[in-house]
Amino acid sequence: MNSRSNVELHHEGEETVKPFHLFKLPYLANLLVIESMDIDARFHLPFASKKTDRFLKKARKPTVRAAIKLKNDEILLEFIKDDACLVIKNDKESVEEYKADYKPHYYPYCSTVVKLAASHFKYARDVCWFEELEIKICDEKVGTEQLGEFLDHPSFQHWTCMIIERVDLEAEQLSLILDRANSNRSLMVMESRVPLDFKHPNAFKFKENGYDDARWVSLDDLLNIKNVENVSLGTTTFIDNDIKVFVNHLVKSDEDLFEWIMISYKSLLPVDQLLEGLVMLEYPVPNGALHFTLAKPNSSNRKRTLLEFNSIPDVITISTLLPTEDHPENKKYNNAAKILELLEEKVRLKEKLVKNYSNKNRQELAIVTNKLKELNVIIENGKARVEQWD
Repeated sequence: MNSRSNVELHHEGEETVKPFHLFKLPYLANLLVIESMDIDARFHLPFASKKTDRFLKKARKPTVRAAIKLKNDEILLEFIKDDACLVIKNDKESVEEYKADYKPHYYPYCSTVVKLAASHFKYARDVCWFEELEIKICDEKVGTEQLGEFLDHPSFQHWTCMIIERVDLEAEQLSLILDRANSNRSLMVMESRVPLDFKHPNAFKFKENGYDDARWVSLDDLLNIKNVENVSLGTTTFIDNDIKVFVNHLVKSDEDLFEWIMISYKSLLPVDQLLEGLVMLEYPVPNGALHFTLAKPNSSNRKRTLLEFNSIPDVITISTLLPTEDHPENKKYNNAAKILELLEEKVRLKEKLVKNYSNKNRQELAIVTNKLKELNVIIENGKARVEQWD
């Protein structure tokens, strides 16, 4: 790219085209040319001249997802679904080279890589809107001091997702991240060990919470989860009885706790025994069955009262659904709440008949039984299942 008013655009593998004078174009045409550039080309414009920098700020910005990858000696700013990538190194020799080619105020030498990254990120925000901003710590451990400096820096306060992968963080480092939990952010800790004695009140305060190594998670931690979108727990120390206690808590809760949770645990019992004592509906699926039941809140605050249990060996996934939710691709949900209400009514009527037989209750029981048949419900050995969903 030429300095001042000439801009040369070409892609790798293509022949270099003759530069043209961008500012000889009309104002609107100038903006259209800039808006047609990919992100990588736009990043060069501030270095051409102050005038191109001003045009860049006036042009419509593309909306992108971005990821900042932290390392000890560099910070990478990547743009997802685009080839653009800024590699930011706290290398004085490289900085001096940039100063010679461009303008000093664009690449000032900074005392830390975080401050240098912040200066780059500032003009990156002039180039595009960030729909989502991910922070990644992958394969290489980052120093506690650098991580704290990064998380505290005003330029990096609007991240939406933190991904930690193949890095064993210290308790202090994970605490720095959890201190910044809120319901608009996600945290995924994958293939990374967490100290077994780790505790933090914000461990499940993100919108999405994922821990591959969850051996440190206690039953009390599970019982305190609420107002989140989802939770995913890999290796845990939970056994069947822990899951029973958690399910009982979930059924009785007066508020919505989550949309779904996946827990790996040491399983010895089939899922229907974990749900013993609850009115259940079974729906066969390949290699297993889905089980449904209804929550029993004492408050109208809870909305997601249809519970679905999907179990495979040593893993259970529990979803909470709206009873009236329309699922065009999953018709099994459409009548599940209605069927469960009929099953509960049948149980109540049977209990009434045992205590005090009456023709009225017998007739009501017959009506409920016929409705269940119309909904393709089969009851065998006290278990209700649906063979075909309308």
